[in-house]
Amino acid sequence: MKPLSSLASSILFAALIAPTTSAQSTRIDVHDPYFAGMELGTRGLKLAGQGLNIELDRGGRVEASIEFLVDCPNGCAPREQQQVLVGFANAPEAQACVWQGAGSTNGWLAARFSFDLPNFPGVYEVRARKTRARSCAEAMTLWKNHRGDDPSIGVIVVDTSDQPTRGDRRKNREIAELQRAFDASLIRQEQVQRQLLDLSSRPANGRRAREINTLVRESITLTTELRLIQTELREELEERNNPGRQKPRVIRPTIAVVADLDPFPVGMAPAEFRAFLARIDKATFSHHQVNAIKDTLTPGVLIGVEQAKAILGKFMHESHKTEVAVLLCPFIIERNVLAEILSTFTFESYRDEVRAQTGGRCGGAQ
Repeated sequence: MKPLSSLASSILFAALIAPTTSAQSTRIDVHDPYFAGMELGTRGLKLAGQGLNIELDRGGRVEASIEFLVDCPNGCAPREQQQVLVGFANAPEAQACVWQGAGSTNGWLAARFSFDLPNFPGVYEVRARKTRARSCAEAMTLWKNHRGDDPSIGVIVVDTSDQPTRGDRRKNREIAELQRAFDASLIRQEQVQRQLLDLSSRPANGRRAREINTLVRESITLTTELRLIQTELREELEERNNPGRQKPRVIRPTIAVVADLDPFPVGMAPAEFRAFLARIDKATFSHHQVNAIKDTLTPGVLIGVEQAKAILGKFMHESHKTEVAVLLCPFIIERNVLAEILSTFTFESYRDEVRAQTGGRCGGAQ
């Protein structure tokens, strides 16, 4: 995970990657599962443990998880490092490098990572990409080379309109001070009034007359102060609550979840494959076993290379195994698996026979 530099002052960065704050509602297609051809697949993104789309009232760290798979349909260069990156659309760098390795993942893997969101209102589109670089650190910086090329796999909406700004906090402090001054003056006014009532209930003399006169003047002053404070309080409250000062709210986009067609076909389901093997075992002779295989391998049936090797393991004589290997190759989903099929043979002459009958090609069924 590489954090954003100077996150607190990343207004420009946030404005670039989260532009959706206009009054027009927008639609964002979120792809789950998402497949970048036969190179990369992602599914099941969970933002903050919830789902593909979340809303937050502030930026900061967001934990996430995802499943992914990687393949090399045209073959992987020996020891060439590949990376799976996750980040925001139009951002200068990726947010996380969730996997690095050579070759394919041989199925779905899971990863946990996190985002660093600026505390800036907007709509942040999450995207995924496979790269080829010497390291995750280098791959992260290559994110900017493909801005806008990938569909979204998730959306984070940040709406900070309910958060008090620095001006709001200053205004609240001023209002609190005025309220305290008002309360103090009101308490003193009540004390003066009680004193006046007490003095007016006693026999008049020169000293009491002077005290009453002083208290009346103080009461008049306090009344004036209370009116001034009340006026100032009203003005401060009107300014704070003026609709013209309110921060614009982020318009939530319409999220449409799109399921990409899976370009990674799977082999025969385990239960179905066990039944397939049982039919082979039930056959009495080798040619009956071959016929059971022919009856099962109808158009549309797909098997994995490991399943093919399990079927070949049912045959002891390599002449029968040769016939079965040639039958199986067009139904195997993995590409370029001839070497794995030939590894089940003992004699090179039979390997040559398989090469000749398959034209040196095995696997890649769709």
